Amino acid sequence: MLSLSDKALAEALKVSQSDEMVRIKAYRNKRIAHPIYRTREEKKKSVAIIQPEDIEYAVENAFRIAEVLESALSISSSNFGQVRAQVSRTLEEFYGGLRINGN
Repeated sequence: MLSLSDKALAEALKVSQSDEMVRIKAYRNKRIAHPIYRTREEKKKSVAIIQPEDIEYAVENAFRIAEVLESALSISSSNFGQVRAQVSRTLEEFYGGLRINGN
């Protein structure tokens, strides 16, 4: 039987190799980190263009894996879902109050 940390690491490996993460990494490598025409991954096979939902996939899985790792590594578990909800509310309030170009 796998320990919680082994399960989290296995899940992290699975997520890191997903189509969503391949697209995110290709976009990062091509558009942000390096001025290149094709990434190593694209030289091996065709990689689709990054999709908006890829970012949500990465964030949701990061929180889920962090929760499992945190519970495996500590006695008392934090609730990353509650933290994320609070941060989201705070950001919505902040950005909702901004006026850009007089609007």
